[in-house]
Amino acid sequence: MDADKSFVLQRKLAEYIDFASSKVKSKLLLGSNGICTFKHDLSGMEFAIELPEGSDIVYFYSPICRVPYDFTEHFFEKLLENNLHGIANNQASFGLDKKTQNIVLTYSISMKYLDAVAFDNIFFNFVKTAEKAAANTIRWISEISSKYTLSEDETEGEVGEAAANIKVRA
Repeated sequence: MDADKSFVLQRKLAEYIDFASSKVKSKLLLGSNGICTFKHDLSGMEFAIELPEGSDIVYFYSPICRVPYDFTEHFFEKLLENNLHGIANNQASFGLDKKTQNIVLTYSISMKYLDAVAFDNIFFNFVKTAEKAAANTIRWISEISSKYTLSEDETEGEVGEAAANIKVRA
């Protein structure tokens, strides 16, 4: 994509973000790097909207939670179940940011499908979906940690051995 078209798409996205910004308490701005970041006033969750230079794909993303230290296999199993077909998350997907160990909810769409109203709907639906996903992951972690525990014998051994011998509570 040439620089002129990229600039036009960036300006168009900036207009859409400005339109959506009129409905929230904070002024949202698309930076010169093609990224708009903000923290939701009520939930405190962080969000980003990005249009990389030379691309026509807009990315919405939000860190949902950190990968739990214990029971990661069961957590990722639950996460993947809820990722299937995007049904549980309005077509958004969970991903792992290995650098931060955060689970991130992402959604992407081509600019050719957006106008100000469509962007507004997608933006606010993504925020609601991310808040719901964050609440669900907290619930999953709680359910998983209450279902799985280490026996007393296993807690006496090395940490690695204990983690390898997780028992399911009856």
